[in-house]
Amino acid sequence: MSLAFEPSSALALLNKLEATLRALPADSLVRQRVTRETALALTAKVLELAEALKALIEGTLLPHAAAPRLEELATLANRALAFYMADLLIESGWTPERKQRRAELAARLREHDVAFLTWARALFLGDAAVTAEIDKIASGTGHRDDADDVLRLTALFARHWERVKDYLPFDAAAREQAAAEATAMLALLDSAGAETDPSRDLARRAYSYWANAYDEIVALGRYLLRREADIKAKLPGLVEPRTATTAAASVPEAPVAPAPAESEA
Repeated sequence: MSLAFEPSSALALLNKLEATLRALPADSLVRQRVTRETALALTAKVLELAEALKALIEGTLLPHAAAPRLEELATLANRALAFYMADLLIESGWTPERKQRRAELAARLREHDVAFLTWARALFLGDAAVTAEIDKIASGTGHRDDADDVLRLTALFARHWERVKDYLPFDAAAREQAAAEATAMLALLDSAGAETDPSRDLARRAYSYWANAYDEIVALGRYLLRREADIKAKLPGLVEPRTATTAAASVPEAPVAPAPAESEA
């Protein structure tokens, strides 16, 4: 199943929802972790089970508890389309030069992110504290998330440099160059008054409005359909931990990790 995006109807949805979005409390706003395209794809997955979910929610929850979940399920597609439109409107402020620079940085950062994650998982295997930190990093998609991941992974390598430097295929200068590219991408994404630009604020609110509802529906759906095979694939989480397996073909095989050492403070 796919969720079709039609600009004029999506814009009408966004305009209709704008007052609601502007009224969202600050503590409900969340960081964007997936692209607008991914938001549509995830929503389409949920809609495949919409009828079953609706019946289970109505038959399992008390009316006062069911009502908000049913409203979120019924409006999830419109929320996703409104976010798509709001995010797309930001593009109107990007010059061709900025788009080209973003594309160049995005390609390099995607490669850095996947490669650094591969090496980090191999080299810190057995170190519970560092592995937990890597698991927190290894989630999300999109340009901002890749840049943030690279900054956090290069900082991780820097903290443990003496421990891992002889096993890595890059030196400290390359590590710092990757961090500089990540910083440049974040600066590019945050340029042109990102914090005060009304279109960016509206896009963040539209994303939060969709993502919070999506999280609630998926969490409840996974519980209600917990006995169904492959329910996590049928109702994918908004952010699932990434693994390095998808990068195996493009990243050199990691060496045998050194014996685990005590986690450094």
